[in-house]
Amino acid sequence: MGLLRDAVKDCPLAYLFKRSRKGLWNEKILAYCAKKNGTYMALGPRAPSAWHLVHADSLTRGRGFWHEFWVHYDRLANYWRLEKLGAQVSPYAYLAGCLVSLR
Repeated sequence: MGLLRDAVKDCPLAYLFKRSRKGLWNEKILAYCAKKNGTYMALGPRAPSAWHLVHADSLTRGRGFWHEFWVHYDRLANYWRLEKLGAQVSPYAYLAGCLVSLR
C-alpha cells in the first residue's frame, strides 16, 4: 500500500499498536489517517512512502492458542484505535464485521 508521506506523517501508529503482537490491519489505520488528512493516494510524479511494522511474531507461521488470541485481539482492538482517531464507528457494525471475517 502506498500513501503520500504528508497524508500519514501525523498518524500515531506506534502509539496505537504499542500493545500489539501482530500488527494486524495496520493498513486500515494508515488509510483512515490519510483519508482524514484529505489525501488518500499518490497520483502523478510524487512517489508514495512505504510503511512497515516490524513484529517478532509472524501472522502466517504461528500456531496454537496464543497465535490465534493475538490475531483476534488486534481485530477487536482496531475498533478502539479507530475511535481514538475520531472515526465514527458503530460497535455493532464493527462486531458484525469481525464475526463475518472469522476464519
